[in-house]
Amino acid sequence: MCITPSSRLFVSPLVEQQIGCVDCVNSMWAKMLRRAIDAGRNGSDLPRIEICPIIFKGTYDEYNWNVFQECWEDLRSQLHGEAVPPRQRVSEDEEGRAILD
Repeated sequence: MCITPSSRLFVSPLVEQQIGCVDCVNSMWAKMLRRAIDAGRNGSDLPRIEICPIIFKGTYDEYNWNVFQECWEDLRSQLHGEAVPPRQRVSEDEEGRAILD
């Protein structure tokens, strides 16, 4: 299921709002999830909510989307036990790599 935000000012609360419309009780996604669970599917085989933004390069939308992606990457890193997100590890030295790996 793909969410295409229609707002010009696309920020993470808008993503939450858009997803909130999808994962509410008796939504199409909720019904797809129920059918998948009833069919015995699990893990990566379950239906997912995919965010498909429309971003124009060089606009405030692009800046906001980049900020959102960085925040999401930070959260994902924390949830998976990574002390430093991959984008921030580009310039680390040998000692830093040894400590974090």
